[in-house]
Amino acid sequence: MASRLEYENEVVLDALQASLGLISEYVRAVSVQIHEDKITLHFAVHEQNAGVDEDIDEMIFELDALRDGSVRIEASVYVGIPDGAWPGRGGRLLFLSKDLDGQSDQTAFE
Repeated sequence: MASRLEYENEVVLDALQASLGLISEYVRAVSVQIHEDKITLHFAVHEQNAGVDEDIDEMIFELDALRDGSVRIEASVYVGIPDGAWPGRGGRLLFLSKDLDGQSDQTAFE
């Protein structure tokens, strides 16, 4: 049986693989939270639109396939910068974008 940390690391790697090619210019940040009974993918976006929703659905599908359907996967979408109000802030960060001016949204984490 894998330790909790090993399990979390496996989920993070699977989530990264599931996200390949699915993070558009509308996405500001992605994190993953691993709970006892589910995995939550958190997205901070510039705007929510059909393309973003489609990419999120595809990422959930890919992650579910990588996890062999063994755990419930859900998504949380937040429109805005990934600051202290972003529900994904407490998760394991998978992606953080640069703004249009070339500055990283990392300043929201300071």
